[in-house]
Amino acid sequence: MKPSESGPARVVRAAFLAALAIACGPVSIRAADPPPELEAGKVHLLLRGAAIGDSSQFGGEASRYFVARVEIVNRTGDPLTLHRKDVRLTADGQRLSDKPLPSQSRYQSIFVAGRPQSLSRIDRPERMEVPAGKSASMWATFRDVPRGASVPRMTLEFDFGPQQAQLDVNAASSKRLGLEVTRIGPLRSLGLLAISGEVDGVNAAEIAEALDQLVQQKVRRAVIRFAKESKPLPPDVLNWLEEALRNEARSESSYPQFPAITRALRELHLAQVPGLEGANARRRGRNSGWNGMVELPGRIHATEAEAIAAALADVYQSLPQEQLLAEIRGDDRLLRAAAISGGGSRLPPEALPLLLDATRGGDALLREAAVGALAHFGEAAATGRLVELAGDAEGKTAHSAIRALATSRFAVAHEALGELLDGSDAKSKARIVAVLAEHPRPRWAAPIFDCAAAGDPQLRLAAVKALVTIGHPRLLELLESMLSETDSRLREEAFRVLAERTDPDSEKLAVEHALARLEKSPPDPQIINLLHRTRDSRAVPLLLRQFENSAAARSTIINLLARVGDQSVEAFLIEKYSGLHPHEQAAALGALMQLRSTRLRPLAIDALAGDDGSLVSAGCQALIADGGPEAVAALVSAFEKSSHSTVWSYATNALAAIGTPECYAALDRGRKASNSNQRELANNALRNLRQRSPGYQYIWQAQQHLMEQNWDLGRRLFENAIRLDPNLPDAYVGRGTARLHLGQVEEARGDFEKAIELDGMHAGARTGMGLVFVFEDEPAKGVEYVERHRQDFREDAAFAYNAACVYARAAERLAQKQDDPAAAKQVAEYRDKALADLKQSVRHGFRDYEHIADDPDLKSLHDHPDFKKVITPGGFDN
Repeated sequence: MKPSESGPARVVRAAFLAALAIACGPVSIRAADPPPELEAGKVHLLLRGAAIGDSSQFGGEASRYFVARVEIVNRTGDPLTLHRKDVRLTADGQRLSDKPLPSQSRYQSIFVAGRPQSLSRIDRPERMEVPAGKSASMWATFRDVPRGASVPRMTLEFDFGPQQAQLDVNAASSKRLGLEVTRIGPLRSLGLLAISGEVDGVNAAEIAEALDQLVQQKVRRAVIRFAKESKPLPPDVLNWLEEALRNEARSESSYPQFPAITRALRELHLAQVPGLEGANARRRGRNSGWNGMVELPGRIHATEAEAIAAALADVYQSLPQEQLLAEIRGDDRLLRAAAISGGGSRLPPEALPLLLDATRGGDALLREAAVGALAHFGEAAATGRLVELAGDAEGKTAHSAIRALATSRFAVAHEALGELLDGSDAKSKARIVAVLAEHPRPRWAAPIFDCAAAGDPQLRLAAVKALVTIGHPRLLELLESMLSETDSRLREEAFRVLAERTDPDSEKLAVEHALARLEKSPPDPQIINLLHRTRDSRAVPLLLRQFENSAAARSTIINLLARVGDQSVEAFLIEKYSGLHPHEQAAALGALMQLRSTRLRPLAIDALAGDDGSLVSAGCQALIADGGPEAVAALVSAFEKSSHSTVWSYATNALAAIGTPECYAALDRGRKASNSNQRELANNALRNLRQRSPGYQYIWQAQQHLMEQNWDLGRRLFENAIRLDPNLPDAYVGRGTARLHLGQVEEARGDFEKAIELDGMHAGARTGMGLVFVFEDEPAKGVEYVERHRQDFREDAAFAYNAACVYARAAERLAQKQDDPAAAKQVAEYRDKALADLKQSVRHGFRDYEHIADDPDLKSLHDHPDFKKVITPGGFDN
């Protein structure tokens, strides 16, 4: 028997109920122009795209799904007809039939040939025709592809009557990847993976395997570089690679559909990622991570040269000086630039002429690297060359030269930069100040302040940003004066800086300016953030005025009023409420809730009468906060009388959140509603309500022990749960199951009866009572009891599985009556019904094949010819 239908051990009830719409009739045919190497007289399959995904996103068990776009080329002299039932996939020896993906897939997309493809728009004709000499394309979709550490070996097989065609998916996908692996750098210490084609979920395995092989060769650094002609990466593939760049010690990947990438690599970098060119690549390289919050410094690069330099930086920092000089004099320009960048701080004075020559050469890559390396030299020749380059307004390396002077450890470079700043025109000063802001030093404060006080607005903006970083005793005075500037950019920057500062003087200036702006315009994000922090009540009358004048900003103003307002705001919102749009009313309800309004409840109850999601949600939140009998009664009435599924959803969640006995009763009644959606929502809410019980921690543990057939320990843990909360039907069902297997049938009966008393719609309780009858040697009564309650649990995986256990146990009991011919006939009937229920449970989402194989309740089915099919993914037509 399946231990329970709740908790981590229970199977998530996957909604594999509605298949994708299947279009009948032949697909459109286009004239084929097959490549000359395709042999005449045969049917050929060409892979035009492939994707692998994680089935758990559809609510299923741990498995993968596979989608392929296949071109069928008919080089025979006869037309071909293909039926979808004749399309198969063999994955690591398991044969799978082509089946539509679950209905939840309509919300998903895959990437094929570099373009997104909605799974809801995949054509799945049952039959297609391919005339002689023509070709046609079709989609093939497969569920239950086995999950593992690597992508399975997959072969597609198409039957066209007497003709059969096969496609080695892995080989075809590998050819589309275009992967070449080389080793470069000192001691060939860097692995370079060059990809010229398209990455998909299948050939991703080849990338992982190539990195594994490099690690076996003692290589600990790698760069994956994409060619310009490469197709954009599917988002899940890019995220999978980024997860590998972080190299976190995670127990499980977030992308289990793809193979694991070795963590033995010290450095892994991406370069020229399709779709992440230039600044986008650098930005993503800085900010990638969980929810964009964990930095990924320098791991995604716009160019191959940047990636190689970053990956080899520590090598060149520790390489013997003679070897380092040899690398700089080498033939490979990428490695020469990497050596200069990584080892520039360790170069001896005799290398200076080499660097100076590189700054005058025509190779931009070497020139940039050499300019950066000059920062590590205090010689006059190095400083002079940097000043020369920095002063060249048209020069492409001016920014790099200024940065080298600013970051140099030598005072002579700083002096030279100061002189350059004093003698530069406005445009050059702006460029210098922008660099100084990135590398602040107190010594730059005075000249930067002069630039910020007057002159070109663009230069002043750059100077202000620099001063904020460096600091200056007159910064506040400067910002105050800028608030009255005629240039809007200067005013905005000054206000932004003041609004972010928390010292009293800055805050006072910022608030005064914000109030002045509210006289003329609605609040912008800067004002909103400032008032959220300061809660200055002087803003209230100004916001009320803007409420009347700025209809588009009303929701924003209402939310802000809730933060800074008082009882006058409550009266204002009550007065205006009826004339607001639904989304504005939702904001008003939220504001009144924050203001703890005593007049909120009637408005919240009225909100449940419509079907606007935001308004219904706000009304339910307000009633949850209320929690009183009238609030509960309103929620119950909305759930039971409304015809809108939106109201049902929010109302059931609210009832579960309040959790009074009246809420329990309403949700229990809802599980018997005529509408299946209403029943499902009530079931889920009641389950969530019970799972918040303190006793549920023991139920989760106990269910795992039952899965491992540790009956006595499971029983004791269920008893702990009952002691903490005697109103948990799952605990009684679990203890009853354990007691049955311990031979305590009478005690088990009492547990199942108590569970039914608490929850008459508990699938495990009803099937458990059926098992009790069987264990009491009344198998016919047991199966009759299950059938009597079957209609209450349509499409319920747990009920179907446990009903199979009842039939299997009943067959086992009857089989012991060897002298009764009628019993023998009924044994076969019960076993067939058990297999039918078992298949039904798999169709509805139960995928724990190992548990099915080991469940002692199903022992009598082990020699049934269909049992092996059931415990094999894709083994029967589901």
